[in-house]
Amino acid sequence: MEAKKKKALGIGVAAAVLVAGGSYVAYAKFDMFKSPRMMYLEAEAQNMSEVSKKIDKVSKEYNEVVDASVKGTTSQDIEISNLILDMAAPDPQVQKVLDLAKDSKIVIHSDADGANDKGTGKVDLFINKSNLIGAEFFYDKEKLGFGVPAIYNKYGYYNYKDKALVEQKFGQVGLPDRMPSNKDYLDILRIPNEELKPILADYAKLYAESIQDKQVTVKKGATFEADGVKKSGKELTVTFTADEYKQLMKKLVDKVSKDEKLQDLLYVRYDKLVELTKQNAPNESIKKMTKEEFKQKFAEFKKETDLDIDKADVGSGVKMVVFADSDDHILRRTITKEGKSKDENVVITIDNYKNKEGREHSSFEFAGKDEQGEDVKMNIVSLTKEEGGKTDRDLTFSVKAEENGRPIDMTLSVKGATTKNDKDKSKIGDMKVELAMDKNDPTMPKKLTFNVKSTQKLSGEVKIPALSAGNSVNLATVTDADLMKIQQEIQLGAQQFMIKNMQLFQ
Repeated sequence: MEAKKKKALGIGVAAAVLVAGGSYVAYAKFDMFKSPRMMYLEAEAQNMSEVSKKIDKVSKEYNEVVDASVKGTTSQDIEISNLILDMAAPDPQVQKVLDLAKDSKIVIHSDADGANDKGTGKVDLFINKSNLIGAEFFYDKEKLGFGVPAIYNKYGYYNYKDKALVEQKFGQVGLPDRMPSNKDYLDILRIPNEELKPILADYAKLYAESIQDKQVTVKKGATFEADGVKKSGKELTVTFTADEYKQLMKKLVDKVSKDEKLQDLLYVRYDKLVELTKQNAPNESIKKMTKEEFKQKFAEFKKETDLDIDKADVGSGVKMVVFADSDDHILRRTITKEGKSKDENVVITIDNYKNKEGREHSSFEFAGKDEQGEDVKMNIVSLTKEEGGKTDRDLTFSVKAEENGRPIDMTLSVKGATTKNDKDKSKIGDMKVELAMDKNDPTMPKKLTFNVKSTQKLSGEVKIPALSAGNSVNLATVTDADLMKIQQEIQLGAQQFMIKNMQLFQ
């Protein structure tokens, strides 16, 4: 009898678990018993999770680049070729230049040794497969040098310690104290995930707590259709009155003005940027602020922005319509600032989905009016597909607008692929760039296209030229008499170069 009771109890517990589990699945999967606000916030939470994964991926790839550039020697080659300018009936001389450009290419090669702070670079112009002219530079911890071998057979250089003397001698100010390394730039841009994610989470929490039940409605059984994709899901509408929208903006601004984690993160990078520009571009250096002064700028930002928010015309308010599929993936977000009439609306549309070809589609579209009240439409579309170590990417940026009643239509597209090899840490890119000019302006070219090929890889030792009196000129110690002689030799070299390539310049 006791065994039967235990068995019955076990069956009862199992049944309860199944019922509870089934109820939870129904609750989570089919939105049973959830308020529209909860459905919306769960979709946003899912979106935040997806963004977080993308940040992790980008951060990992970025750190790999940093580690390679800091710890070892890297080389990069960039080739720009097949330059075509589509113009309406150019004259014969212009056509000759265009034909030369089509048969030309620019090749850029650089080597960098981050561990030992030295590197070299070279830019060559090829015409009809012949190297016409090139320029070189090199640097290490002590000096910076350069040369144009086709014009003059010696390098010019100066030691960093003699910078002030060189600036005085040549009347040139703003020479660098040293060449910035890849690490210098990457350290400014790199933001550790453990610092960034808690900051983003705080703003997400503030936003979520600001949304009220009355602001959100849901339309179940909605359909999303785009680019051959059809998905069923729900349409969530979040409505802000003009006052609610302004109050939300003020909350976010107040949060920024008091956010010490954000300010500390930014100040560290600001401080590095100031030091970098001070060393390498003194004329363009940024004014140095103490940490307290830097934070005071945020208080000033709040005061000024609050006034701007109060003055801003947001019409009757802002409406955001979010389409989420059955797994809470947000496929489309449409934000509308409603004006007095439909013609005055400002509409932003953001799409993120996988199209019928299996490519990740991300797009941003703005449609509204400029300050003069004329129509403006801007669209950015990114299509990517990763397979193995290869990433195919199409990026298109287009603008349609009006200027004094005349339509403007321009499109920039970059299409190609990047292939990574994890074994040798190399990356090869092959892209085609196309700029479609303003079709409504007969004085402008119709189209500009060119190809860009690039290769990045780990390399061996970086070798800079061994300098001597026979192959170099020290800019700090060169005499006026030497300079006169060098000027004459450069003029002669330039003349010989022109004579040798006379056919190209006729």
